[in-house]
Amino acid sequence: MPERQPTSPAKPKRKHSKEPTSGTRHPKNKFLLFRASVEESVKREMPGSRFAQRSKEIGRIWRQLPRAEKEY
Repeated sequence: MPERQPTSPAKPKRKHSKEPTSGTRHPKNKFLLFRASVEESVKREMPGSRFAQRSKEIGRIWRQLPRAEKEY
């Protein structure tokens, strides 16, 4: 019985760059700027809370703001 030969040659493994990225690739939106300014006060109001709980509270505060105040 003849030996089987591979149908296609093996591809060389791709090397990934180890260089650090330059951070965010786009500017922060208005909600993210708002979140950064409010997060510390929410942490103080909700000690021991998890990130998800604080995120829900910040989202609730954001939704209650009038449109004029969202123009951050």
